Parts: sequence; structure tokens; C-alpha cells
Amino acid sequence: MTANKPNVRATRRVAPTEDDMTQKTTRKTNSAGKGDQPVAPTPPLPEGWEWVTIGDTLQIVRGISFPKDAKTYEPQPGLIACLRTANVQQKVDWQNLWFVPEEFVKRDEQFIQRQDILISTANSLELVGKVALVENLPVKATLGAFISLIRVPSPINQKFVYYQLSSFDVQRRIRKLASTTTNISNISTTKLKTVSIALAPRPEQERIVAKIEALFSHLEAAQTMLARTQRNLKRYRASVLKTAVEGRLVSRRRGGFETRPNPDAPDAQGESGGQLLQRILAERRARWEAEE
Repeated sequence: MTANKPNVRATRRVAPTEDDMTQKTTRKTNSAGKGDQPVAPTPPLPEGWEWVTIGDTLQIVRGISFPKDAKTYEPQPGLIACLRTANVQQKVDWQNLWFVPEEFVKRDEQFIQRQDILISTANSLELVGKVALVENLPVKATLGAFISLIRVPSPINQKFVYYQLSSFDVQRRIRKLASTTTNISNISTTKLKTVSIALAPRPEQERIVAKIEALFSHLEAAQTMLARTQRNLKRYRASVLKTAVEGRLVSRRRGGFETRPNPDAPDAQGESGGQLLQRILAERRARWEAEE
């Protein structure tokens, strides 16, 4: 499939079709985005930018179908790794893979490539449309029926598209087009093609991606520092409690400073721990005898 040139300024109305992604569900309770009406972009764009649709600029490849009993969790000769919705996280999760006979892959385009963008097309409403960028390919792999891949043509920066598809605004528009049944939401290929993204000139795409990744790097460093601080605070709290219960927290002289007793405290007369315990027991017995 050859992507058209990204020169479309507005999305087009697409006639309703049956969902490409089928799911065995019973009763339809809600349908967002009836009629496959694209959500028209409203924000003005900088000079040189264009609104384009996914269908006019990018390639969408649907996942494979196979019988339920054809999958296994162990790699074997003749089997290929098959990614599913559980593998579409913030990054592609290459753990807990399914393996299926390679004969179910009908077209070469269904083999996952580096820089492909995986998108969950059948999931809960809050997760439908979730995307992950394939940054590495540890094993030969394909994708299951509940996810699709978006392949970006070389003139466009793949990460620029990925970050835009990850944005709150695009994710919201995808969910608006999703059809929701009693237990699942799905976005058909037809509807997904109508989703609009903003296309910047190539040099600006590169600058935007570099800036995003620099800011994310700072954020990750801050998160690491925060996690370290939280661990240190947890250890400090445990140390304070340990020192307190061992009677060393308010020693008479510590680090050159003297801790003076509170004159209003019950043990202000210098009672030992044993003497204090005896006084508490005596007071408790007196109250008990008075109640009798």
C-alpha cells in the first residue's frame, strides 16, 4: 500500500460501513461517532502546517485472525510471536507473548517493523486508541486482531506522528469515534482513517521531537530523584521510630544539646519506666475497684 502525499487540508466524510474489527458481543448500549463522521479539527495551525487524515497519509495494517486453540505461550519452530492489546503499553511489552503458526500471516505487511506504531483497536473505552512505538524488534512478530499498526512513510518523522497520536486531543477524538458495546469498545479501520492530525514541515518535526524527548528526559530524572527521596524518607521515618522506642530519641544530652523534660508530663519527676508502669497499673486498679 502506498500512502498518498500529505497535502490534504480537511477531512472527508466517509460513508458508514460495517466495522472492520468484529467482536462477539450481545447488546449494543452506546455508539459514539455514528455514521463515521470525522471530528473536524478547529485549532488554527502555524504557517506551513496542514491538517491531514490518517487514511490519506499513513498506512493502517490490521492484525491477523486465528483459532483460539492455535496460540501457545512457548516459542516453537514454525511459530511467530503475536502481539495483543496487553503488549501495547507506554512502550511495547515484549513479555508474556503469544506464539501462533506463521501460516496465519497472510501478507508481508503484517510482519511488525521497527518504527511501526501499534494501536489498540478493541479494548475498554479508556484504553481504545492507546498507542506504542516499536523501537526495537527482539523477535520476529505479527499482531493479533484487536490491534492494528500504523506505518509512517519515510518523508514523515515516525516519532512526530507517535507523539501526536499519544496526545490527549487525538486520543479523545479516537474514543469519540469508537463504538461501545456491553463489554468492549472498538474503532474500525474506516473510522480510524478519518482521524485528523497536524502535519508540520519536516525540519520542524525534527525540532519538536528533539524538544519533547529533552523535556521527557528531564521529567524522568525528576521522577527518579523523587522516588529516591521517598525511599530516603521511608528509611528516615523507620529510623526515627526505632530510636524513639529504644529510648534514644530524647536522651539528656545528644549532639551537644540537652533535652529538658516537660514539667507537665506525668513522668516529670524523673520516674523510671518501671516506676511509670507501676503507677499506671495502680491507677487502673483503683478505677476498677471504684466501679465495683
